[in-house]
Formats: sequence, structure tokens, C-alpha cells
Amino acid sequence: STGYIIKEKIQLAGIIWDDYQQYIILKSVKNSPREESMMASLGFASPYNKLTSIEERLELFKEFPLAVQKSEAGIKTYNRLMEFSYPNVGRNIIMIQDFLLLSQMDGLTSYNSLFKNNKRKLIMFGASWCGPCVSDELKLLKNLPGVDTSAIEIIGFSIDKKKEDWFTYVSKYNIPWKTYILPDNMNNLLIKYLNFDGVPHCLFTDNKGNILKEHTSYEYVLP
Repeated sequence: STGYIIKEKIQLAGIIWDDYQQYIILKSVKNSPREESMMASLGFASPYNKLTSIEERLELFKEFPLAVQKSEAGIKTYNRLMEFSYPNVGRNIIMIQDFLLLSQMDGLTSYNSLFKNNKRKLIMFGASWCGPCVSDELKLLKNLPGVDTSAIEIIGFSIDKKKEDWFTYVSKYNIPWKTYILPDNMNNLLIKYLNFDGVPHCLFTDNKGNILKEHTSYEYVLP
């Protein structure tokens, strides 16, 4: 509907504006004295930003004097940056208790059954109401012909509270990969194990479930 399209455009405009604001702040920090006030500005970080990266901010953090790094602002900034530094690389995503998932395509499915085949996995956590999630998934949909789906399986996990919202989204855009509703949403066993606190969130694993890459966008994890 027209209302839905307008809502999507407003969400996208908000995302672009937030990205631009953070880019300006980071540029200001780069060109200013390495003082505590600038350290605090460096802490205004989002892992979803398309114009600046957490890695770039961490490198800039190291340029501050040690006394500033160890100040209250420095400790807060470092903790925030490390929160988004993707610590799950090297962990195994299968080695957790099995649980049931709900799919629009094939009903109830065992979580462990998703890893029975010998494919590497691109795993995307999202929600129908999440602008950055929708943007990232639609970009993947557009670029899907360039993905070797004979060797890489794409799996979508939704934290939508109402399954109808997610299933409507999947149908609206004809999402071709299998998607599942996570029980308990952000309190799900899998998300608790991975310990992240927002979507979008993407993982790339080998065929044994070992996490090779982690980021907020599929573009940064897909080889």
C-alpha cells in the first residue's frame, strides 16, 4: 500500500540521516585534539552505520593518550566499542540445546536439523519492523544471483512477536530463503548464547557450524 511505502521511505531517510550525523562526529574527532571531550564523542557509535565502522573507531581510540583512554569517558567508550566488536567468531553455533522453530514454509522445525546438510551458512537475524534489517535483506535479494547457493545456505531468523507480521513481510517480498520465528524473541536461547542486543545481526559459518564472520550486514560476512 502507499502508506506502507511512505513508512519505509521515512525509515530509510532516518537511517541515512543517523549515519551521516555519526560520520560528521567521527570526522570532527579525527580533526580535533585528543582530549576527553572528544573521547566521549567517539563513544556515539552504532554498529549499524554504513559510513563508519567500529574497527575504524577502535583504531582512533588507540591514538588518544593513555591517560584519556583510562579516564571515565575512555572506559565508557572502550566498553561500548567492544560491545559491538563481534566476539562470537570462532564459537560453534550448533553446540547449544535444541529447540523448535516456526517456519511459514514447513511448519515446526528442530533447530539442530538446520545443520544436517554440508553447506556453509549465512544466518541473518532481523524483524519486519526493523528498517536496517529490511534494507539489508532486500539488497541481498537483489544480489542473490551472485551468491553460490549450491554451497552456501541462507537462513533467516525473525524476532517478530507476531508471526503474522513476519510471514506477511516474507510473502510481500517473496523472500526465497527459509526463515524462522525465534521463540521468546530477543530472550531466545540462541540470541542469549550469542549475546547481542539488536538486529540486524549476521553470521557466516563453515559446514560444521563454526562462526567465521560476524557483523550487522550480510555484505561484511559473505565471502
